[in-house]
Amino acid sequence: MKNFFYSLIFILFTFSVQAQVDSIQLVTDSISGSDTIIKYSDFELELKHKEALGFDINYLSDEKIDVFINLKKEELPDLTDEIIKEKLSKIPTTINIRFTPSIGNQIRNYIYFNRSFLVKMLTKAEYYFPLYEVELDKNNLPLELKYVSIIESHLNPLAKSPMGATGLWQFMYATAKYKGMSITSIEDERRNPQIATQFAVKYFEQLHSIYEDWLLAISAYNAGAGNINKAIRASGGYSNYWLARPYMPRETQLYVPKIIAIMYAMHYAEDYYIYPRKPKLHYTDVEKVKIFDKLSFKYTSELLGVEESILKELNPSLTKNIIPQRDTGYVLKIPNYALGYYDINKDFLFDDPYFKEEIVELEEKIISDYSGSGNYTSYTVTTGDNLGFIAEKFGCRVSEIKRWNGLTSNFLNIGKKLKLYGVKKSTVAENNGVKESSSSKNNKVGFKANEIDETACNCKLHEIVNGDNLWDISVKYGSSIESIKKENNIPQNWRLKLGVFLKIPKS
Repeated sequence: MKNFFYSLIFILFTFSVQAQVDSIQLVTDSISGSDTIIKYSDFELELKHKEALGFDINYLSDEKIDVFINLKKEELPDLTDEIIKEKLSKIPTTINIRFTPSIGNQIRNYIYFNRSFLVKMLTKAEYYFPLYEVELDKNNLPLELKYVSIIESHLNPLAKSPMGATGLWQFMYATAKYKGMSITSIEDERRNPQIATQFAVKYFEQLHSIYEDWLLAISAYNAGAGNINKAIRASGGYSNYWLARPYMPRETQLYVPKIIAIMYAMHYAEDYYIYPRKPKLHYTDVEKVKIFDKLSFKYTSELLGVEESILKELNPSLTKNIIPQRDTGYVLKIPNYALGYYDINKDFLFDDPYFKEEIVELEEKIISDYSGSGNYTSYTVTTGDNLGFIAEKFGCRVSEIKRWNGLTSNFLNIGKKLKLYGVKKSTVAENNGVKESSSSKNNKVGFKANEIDETACNCKLHEIVNGDNLWDISVKYGSSIESIKKENNIPQNWRLKLGVFLKIPKS
């Protein structure tokens, strides 16, 4: 009877897996334009992972997990040094791990007193570890290197250290740029789980080729090759972690034991009643699609039927919630349940309307903030005006004048009316010549060529030409701006007029 029962379970499992194969094939075949769909992983890996999960395993309820988290030390299996040493030796890895008393203490600390942390890491590992394992296995590296990421970032792609190291694998900005990662105003590939993992794997491979010892390679990942080389020299030239460890920086001496301790705690978690919660998404629940236009998460989420928070979680490298435009397409991760929406709406994944609306809202806000009421006053362009002159005169920026008036170049037509915000009408009127100073009312500014004798006035004459200003004129003749203004009755804010002659006092 028991054999029959096991046979039945095997048949059902085989049927379920084949049904998943057929289902995935149908989904893939039904999608038009398949060149825009990229499977998140090889199907063989998906099958392997589903088998490992028991093809949709029955997770314990949160209530049961909480009960297990709160178990007392006395209610858990013994964790003597002898037991830990024996179990460590049974972990299948090519990394030269071994037992030390400090490692034993750290293991006990995790399992007895940090059980909720382990549950959190196990839950996150349901998504991230298969991704790590694909890249590590592809390059024939020990799968246990995945535990380094727990110590580095607690499996948080948004993690950022006080020194600026970022992402699951904590790359510094300069290192990431040197290795070829893209870091822009809207994207940071250090926060991209797959790309960062690929670079981390290459880095581990490079370090191991130098030291031929995985623990030394891991130490160099933490402290840098320079510090590890010093430790090796101080040890007498031994390329062995356990011999060089006493000569490493204190932080690095503690780094590898932390990794060995977390490796033990997570490998044997179930032996101590520690289980993952059901994650929002498994590694196999995610697909990749290509987006060719610049889109906001808001617009994308509406078209794909995916919450913005899910898009953010699956695409942590997009720092401003904006998908960048790329000729070859930007690879966006989405839940596989959204593939149908993608197929239906992919022709609408262009010309994001929210960008236009946000620009209009931003301009209105700037205008409102600048002018208080949002009202503007008008200024008429006259001969000699330019945007820089007007901006300086009215205490604003050239870019603001251009934005307020929809200008695409710096060219101004005489007579054009400009909208100016945050300027009093009386000020504009004065500068438009409506309100003149008393000196300009009673005194003529400038002269015509036949109105003055250069010899008689003991001065020089200068004809105003295009591009002139009082500063350039004063420098040219070695005079001062004030003396020129006084000699020619020039009022404050008067603009030079082409063809008018000015008397330049002899210095």
